[in-house]
Amino acid sequence: MGALAKDQPYIPPDRRIALKFKEVKKALKEWVKASKHHDDMEAYNLRSTIASIELAAESRVLSDLENQVRIDGMHRLRELDFQKRQDLKKADVNGPWMEMKNPNSFMAL
Repeated sequence: MGALAKDQPYIPPDRRIALKFKEVKKALKEWVKASKHHDDMEAYNLRSTIASIELAAESRVLSDLENQVRIDGMHRLRELDFQKRQDLKKADVNGPWMEMKNPNSFMAL
């Protein structure tokens, strides 16, 4: 991958896919308009191709976003779980119920 030029902002992958999809869709629609006087079946096939490209691009963008959200969520859950375990360890060591951990020490009171 080449370095980005200073005048080009960073575009996230999902946005790049959407932009590319819009370009392809626009080109196909222009081609359909230009070929309308030809065969109607060909225009119908092109329209169905455009629709399938739209669905594929949208599902690709959505699945990429869903995967990213799922991965981010899993990382966040791991962080929370780790933090909870750390908090429990601190509470076990420093907690006021330290005597309650060992039933024999509770009985001795």
